[in-house]
Parts: sequence; structure tokens; C-alpha cells
Amino acid sequence: MLSLALGAGVAVRQATVAERERVRAQRALADAEQSLGQSESVTGFLVGLFDASLPTSGRGAVTAEDLLSRGATQLEALRGQPLVQARMLEAMARVHMTMAQYGTAQSELERSLALRVARLGADHVEVAETLFYLTEVLRRTGRYREADSLAQRAQAIRTMRYGARHPATAAILAQRAGLAIYLQDLRGAEEMSRRALAIRRATLEPGDPRIGASLERHAAYLRRLGRLAEAEAELREAIALYQSAAGARSSDAAYLQLRLADVILEARGDTAQAESLMRGALATSRATLGEDHIRTSWAMGDLAMLLAQRGRFEEAERLARAGLVIQRRAYGPSHPNVADYSQGLVAIYISAGRPADAEQVQRDVIAVFERSLGRHHTAYAGALAAYADIRLALGRLDEAIGLYRRAIDIRQQLFGNDNAGYGLDLSKLARVYARKGDFRLADSLFQRALANQARYVDSTHPDVRRVYERMAERYRLQRNDTAARRYARLALPR
Repeated sequence: MLSLALGAGVAVRQATVAERERVRAQRALADAEQSLGQSESVTGFLVGLFDASLPTSGRGAVTAEDLLSRGATQLEALRGQPLVQARMLEAMARVHMTMAQYGTAQSELERSLALRVARLGADHVEVAETLFYLTEVLRRTGRYREADSLAQRAQAIRTMRYGARHPATAAILAQRAGLAIYLQDLRGAEEMSRRALAIRRATLEPGDPRIGASLERHAAYLRRLGRLAEAEAELREAIALYQSAAGARSSDAAYLQLRLADVILEARGDTAQAESLMRGALATSRATLGEDHIRTSWAMGDLAMLLAQRGRFEEAERLARAGLVIQRRAYGPSHPNVADYSQGLVAIYISAGRPADAEQVQRDVIAVFERSLGRHHTAYAGALAAYADIRLALGRLDEAIGLYRRAIDIRQQLFGNDNAGYGLDLSKLARVYARKGDFRLADSLFQRALANQARYVDSTHPDVRRVYERMAERYRLQRNDTAARRYARLALPR
């Protein structure tokens, strides 16, 4: 509940990817200058494009649009240099991705891919690079099977050129692990992520930040599988790695403190320790990155959610609103990252007993996801389900049922009749029927929910505990105190 990312929609924060794009872009530019003989002017333009236009740099979308326009002009001057054109198109596509202009990014990457295949052959490492970014566009737009197909092609190329145990191959494995989550293969995601981590441990220096990134990602998959002790250990190792390299006030370590707090809450329910970690992360982000940095807003948002859980709604709302201002300034009001972040404020309003305020914000969230991602995206389905939560809180039970069913239908179209989130969706629907007094239908839905969860995680997993929590409510409504207490106990961290 504390992460502002959509559980089903965003496995790993898209903004983290954007943050790290700068480093990867600069490395790619250095390689390109050496291998393609690019002129200083082209290389300088590309470096300036990335430095100026990424949302995490603090500049606005208008500047990025202006620079991209200049990039389009540059392309016309490079018609006689197709490989340089391909590099330029890739660079522009990566910026368009950070701006959530996915159709444009896909078109640019497809042009880059065609140029590289024509000049270099289908098995060149630069073709694999373009496939890597094209995979990311397809992932963000919800086309997961197509994305995994491209990622497999990229993996085959890098394995052939570099070998199976090379950092470049590890990067593709990590990407495919993220896709496996959406393809309902939680254990496959963990296995591929574990392989990527092992490769990086074996081939990189012990303090390399890529090992820290792999630890973070693998810990996220362990957490989803309910293996919280292992996830906690890997997060602590990553924090130590970052602090060893950059000192106690490492901004990367601060970000991982937020994820560590999430794991501690799920594993032990220790809100005091979680709050201490989050406040420490926020203080470090403010001191090292500044009050208006994206990462500072993440720390604000996560702390706000925890404070709401502890009943401190005024401070929670103030922090969440301050973080939302930072997000809007960085990405613009119509970016899906902003909509995603806004749902944290929605959750705070619901916890505070202010469903009318929550409804107003959630309507805007749905509109942004619809415009940017479409009505058949898992993030849109998640937003509908969150809106159903609000209608439920307002006592509009039939409307809540309709919204939950629409969300379930979208996810079934994307993932089939059974998926890892199906059980949670069914348990939410069961809760509504219980409140309507239809306990027979509610019980049927709850049993289907538990059967679904049993296929993916064990009985102590946080998602299963959420189902038990809703079942406890169902028995309280029927005044069956014995059963209610039983399921309330099962809902506690163990």
C-alpha cells in the first residue's frame, strides 16, 4: 500500500528508468563516437539533448519539445550518414519515452532499427540496442508479449556477440524479468533477475552500481513472492554498497531505504522503524538532490502514505501535495507518472474519510491514463478499480460492482482468464457483495480468490492476507464474531 506505483501496472517505477537513462545515454554516446566516427557537433548535440530534456533534470517539457524539434532538423542534415541518423533517432526516442510520447518513440525506434539492420545486418550489437529500447516502449504501452519477443531477439544477439555471462546480456535478462511479471510468471521473473545479478557479481567490480541496481530489482521480485527476509537482506546489501561508494548520504541508498521500509512493514508491521527509514531517506534526498528533485517527491509520497496509515492525515496530505507539485513541474500535468503519483493522494483521502475529495482526483487520474495509455492498459484497469474503491466508500455499491467488473475484464483480455492479480480483484468484488448482504456469492468469490492466489504465492503472502482481511469484514457484517476473529488473525503479518 505504501508504494505509489500501481501494483499491477508498474512493477518497477518508470521514473527510476528515466533517472538512469542519463548514464546509459552518455555511455552509448561515447561508444557511438568511437564506432561510428560521429562529429563533435552531433555528439555534443545528443549529450545536450539528454542533459536538458530528461524530466529528472528539473527542466520543463517545453524545453524538451524545443530540443526535439532541433533534433528533427538535424536529421535532415544527416541523410548521407544513416548510422548517425540511427543514433540520433534512438536518442530522440529515449527522450520521447520520458515524455510519455510512446507512439512517436516507437516510430523513431523502428526507423532506427531499419537503418541499422540495412547497414549492419540483423545480428549486430547496435541492432540489439535498438531492440532493447523498442522493447521498453512496448512494455510501457501494455504490449507485453510483443515486447518479450523483441527482448528475446536482443538477448540472442548479445549472447552470440558477448557470451551468456556478460553485463550486456545481464541487462537483457533484467529487462525480461520485468516483462515476466506482466506475463504472470513471477517465479520466472525471480529466476531471470537472479541470473542477471549473478552475472554482474561475477563480471563487475564489487562496488559497481549496476550490482546495486540488480540487488534492488531482485529484491522486488522476492518481495512479490512473499520472500521478505531475503528481500530485506538484499536491500540492506545494496544500501551498504551505495553508501560504501558515495558515503552515508548517498541518494541511491536513500531511495532503497524507502523500499526497505516497505518490506519491513509487510514483514513485521513495524511502522515506527519504517517511518524512521522514510524520514531519513527524505532528509538525505533534500540535502543531496534538493527540495524540487523527483526523488525527493518519491520520499515525500511514501512517507505521506505511511503517515496516513498512522492516522496523521494533515501532515500526510501536506507532503503528498508538495510531492505532486514537484511531479507536475517535472513531467507536466498529463504524464502517466503524475497520474500514478496522484493515486497516493487518493489513498490518503480515502483513509481520512474524504471520498468526495478522492473521487475528484481519481477522475483526473483515469482521464490521464486514458489519453496517454488507452482503455486497454493495465494501468487504466487499476485506475478503474481504485475509482470503484471510492464508489464503495460512498455507498454506491452497484456502481462499484460495474467498475470492478470492467477492470477485471480488461485484465482478462490482457493476461487471460487467470493471472496473479485476479484473486485480489475477485476479493474486492466479493467485499461489495458482502456489503449488499449476498454472502453466498461473496463466499464463492472469496474461495476463487484464495484458489487463484495459491497458484502464485503461499498463504502468508501480503496479497493473501488482504483477502483474509476482506473475509473478516464479511463475517463481521453477518455478526459471526468467531469467524471474523479467525480471519482477522490470518490477516496479520507472520
